[in-house]
Amino acid sequence: MNSLENNICIELKHKSAMMEFVRFQLQSLEGNNLEDWKLTLEVVAISVACMLLIFVLFLIYLLKYEISDERISYPQEDKCIREIKQYKG
Repeated sequence: MNSLENNICIELKHKSAMMEFVRFQLQSLEGNNLEDWKLTLEVVAISVACMLLIFVLFLIYLLKYEISDERISYPQEDKCIREIKQYKG
């Protein structure tokens, strides 16, 4: 019986050590998972910030060049057309 008790005790210590190892691995995985989520959130935040910056720059471009009165009326072309008409004239 003493040998059987020793074997059982050794087996329990082995199982306990295995469980401790598994617990440690799970804790390290959870920690890495949290770091991965932080990294993912940072990447998403940077991507959204870049898209907003591009959108704002596009709006500034539209307001400055496409919607302005100077761009619509083409004053230089009107001047050139008048000069050509006067020359042919």
